[in-house]
Amino acid sequence: MKIFFSNSAILALGIAAISAAFPAMAQSVWLPSEGELVLTPGYVFSTFDTFRVGHQKVTVLRDNNASFDQHNGFVVAEYGITPDLAADLNIGYVRAGTGDFAGFGRTSVDGLSDTSIGLRYRLLHPEAGSWVPNLAIRVAGIIEGSYDVAYAAPLNPGDGASGGEASLLFGSRFPSTGFGYFGDFGFRHRAEQVPQDLFGSFGIFQDLSKAGLRGVALSLAYRHTQGLSGGDIGGPGFGTIYGFPQVRERLQLVEGGIGYTDAGGRTYQFTVGMKIDGRNTGERTVYGFSVSFPLRLK
Repeated sequence: MKIFFSNSAILALGIAAISAAFPAMAQSVWLPSEGELVLTPGYVFSTFDTFRVGHQKVTVLRDNNASFDQHNGFVVAEYGITPDLAADLNIGYVRAGTGDFAGFGRTSVDGLSDTSIGLRYRLLHPEAGSWVPNLAIRVAGIIEGSYDVAYAAPLNPGDGASGGEASLLFGSRFPSTGFGYFGDFGFRHRAEQVPQDLFGSFGIFQDLSKAGLRGVALSLAYRHTQGLSGGDIGGPGFGTIYGFPQVRERLQLVEGGIGYTDAGGRTYQFTVGMKIDGRNTGERTVYGFSVSFPLRLK
């Protein structure tokens, strides 16, 4: 019984590959079935006490026994319009801030997180077990959240800018072994002079049903976001010409996950991600949990 290879389980791999660094949660190349609605509520906690000013590591938070913590609660809804077309919506609430830092007291901001509304179209759908990957394209709009943007303080839970993005999604799965891979590559454009981004990921997963752990799967992924313009924190013009939302950020993360799909098709996923390299970003650790509920509407 290949419980893990249900649509909702495959979708959960994309949804639960989560990082507070991105304005939208990752989406999967595997679409919901026509007439199927998949609801995925989840929570992400991100924390760091050292960060990069340009390429230089700074420990001022750690030195003052403080950290920058971010909490994201979200719901992702995906609906199969046709066998080759699906819509998705990602909406949530975010709170971010520091502890009692350098005697200034607890400081935080909160509000609706950046919302993403997207469409995915399947370009290629080979038989399961083929090394030829599934391919899909995704286009999405980004609506800025309601949180206050601190131009001269590193308290932002996002960049506070609307925009859009386009990406190519790929992946394949092999029922005979339980092994599969997934990934994406895309471009993001936003307003408010926020730098444009290139982003991409690659991951693998393994269903452990043949090892006696039916419905259990492990995943491992690498994710990269690359700002294409902007200055460094504290560099020339910082605080006058541009602020924190306009810095040039580069972030590389490695994350591992474990998931379980029950007999009803519900998938529970837990992930842990760690920054391995970056520029103008925190040395963050990211913890995430989500549950996917597949619902047949027609």
